Amino acid sequence: MQSLLIVGTGGHAKTVLDCARQQGYTNIAFLTKEAETTFCGCPCFQDDGIMLQRLRASYAACFVAIGDNYKRESICMEASSLGYMFPVIIHPMACVSPSAEIGEGTLIAPMAVVNADAIIGRFCILNTASVLEHGCRIGDAVHLSPRAAVCGGVKISNHAWICAGAVVSNGVSIGANSIIAAGAAVVSDIPSNVMAAGVPSVIKKHIAPALAGKSNQWEEPK
Repeated sequence: MQSLLIVGTGGHAKTVLDCARQQGYTNIAFLTKEAETTFCGCPCFQDDGIMLQRLRASYAACFVAIGDNYKRESICMEASSLGYMFPVIIHPMACVSPSAEIGEGTLIAPMAVVNADAIIGRFCILNTASVLEHGCRIGDAVHLSPRAAVCGGVKISNHAWICAGAVVSNGVSIGANSIIAAGAAVVSDIPSNVMAAGVPSVIKKHIAPALAGKSNQWEEPK
């Protein structure tokens, strides 16, 4: 199995490491901004601005283990420009239909389910026990949190975040950059750049386009 460089040393990185090891990777290292020399028993390199480029000679594949959708995609694009490959990492306890299409750099965590004819973009996270049903179309850098359930025929645009335990009903569309709060039940389309919450979900706040991805900065609905 080829070598793998994992970017990030937060909690999500531990999940990625476990899934990668289960998939057979053995030569794994980490890149972080922290002053660490090892992480979970693997060598760890401190990012000095050019370390990602330096490590390309030793590591052919890269996986960005950062939960923030925008940061993850940005680092992936930088690594892509340096020639890194981005594996799809699927835990052996996940259930993935052979007819599903999964973009590069995507994680399918333990107990996640991806059903028939689902299409998933690049650099996505399908976290523990999340469900993506038949015929769904998922954009790039989307995150389905633990136990998020997305029913059949749903469309989710780039950078959307479906938080833990949220349910998205059949045929609904969710716009780019939007956040569906934990435990929400989405029964109608959600536009881009909003946060929706509740059962059934309603729009609670709007995200200024320039601040998309910065979940602590919101605009009230107008």
